[in-house]
Amino acid sequence: MISNRRRLVATGEVVDAYGPNPLGYIMYGIEGRMLALVVHDVLRAPVADLPTSMEKAKLYDTMVAYGGTYIFHGDRVEHHIDMAYNETWVGTTNVRYISWEAGKMIYKTLPAPFSADGALSTFEIVWQKVGGLSELSPP
Repeated sequence: MISNRRRLVATGEVVDAYGPNPLGYIMYGIEGRMLALVVHDVLRAPVADLPTSMEKAKLYDTMVAYGGTYIFHGDRVEHHIDMAYNETWVGTTNVRYISWEAGKMIYKTLPAPFSADGALSTFEIVWQKVGGLSELSPP
């Protein structure tokens, strides 16, 4: 993930959804399954091995994780979610509109509540391909 920009529907304000340098991967398998993980760029490790309730809540509010099946339709992809960090997403379909710019894939979303605060938002998420297994060198 290169960036994840959020536009608040109510005000039009644009902000970085997970900080200016979010961390994230999305993987599409040839068998039709996908998996996404996004985390905030300034995560702080819990003080101890077992996080406190407050630390757990902060970690939960600064990430997104889900997986399922997918279907590409040229200008959009549908993610049919069958597992997620937020169980209310299971059984839903997320649609991402796709464009390409300078070798980067850009997703745009329909308005939806933001997972951390519930504010209705649209998102523009920029992805850059990383090397696959065929590009790795043997140990």
